[in-house]
Amino acid sequence: MDTNQLIGRIAAAYFVTRLKDTDTSTTARYLLDSLSAKQTAAIAKAILENSVLEPQIELKLPAQWLQGHGLPDRCLTQERATFYRNAPCEKSVLLIATPGDDERQSLADLTIIDSNQLRSHIDLWVRVSEPSAAITEKNGPSNSHRDALSVALRMTLAPSRVILYVCILIGCVS
Repeated sequence: MDTNQLIGRIAAAYFVTRLKDTDTSTTARYLLDSLSAKQTAAIAKAILENSVLEPQIELKLPAQWLQGHGLPDRCLTQERATFYRNAPCEKSVLLIATPGDDERQSLADLTIIDSNQLRSHIDLWVRVSEPSAAITEKNGPSNSHRDALSVALRMTLAPSRVILYVCILIGCVS
């Protein structure tokens, strides 16, 4: 699994957790914002490969940006993302994408999924990375390994807080 596939699996896991709480009487609208084309394609592929997500999520991704990434034509569109802001959708979730922020202000009422949003879900990173993690025991990673991985990921996401904490521990700062 490469890093883009990992990101795809993280996003798919995120949607699985979100769909448990989704009101199916309306369409929830999500925006993949400012991710790379490879990351966006990996997320779309992870959704399409997931038997729970695929029937519930409509993908409408910019064809000019994602053509050649192995996505089915039904997922690609020539329309701008703002077209889908209020467009009808028969599925529980509509997922659109933009390569940059030129439309973001017009799409502010959608749920934004960007790199910060994906990084903030440490529990999903730990769960998704477990099968390929080198820290496995006879029956999979132990709770202590999961906890260690979780702490390590949290530390990498907040280096300034870690530096401050270390400084407090060794007496540099009070």
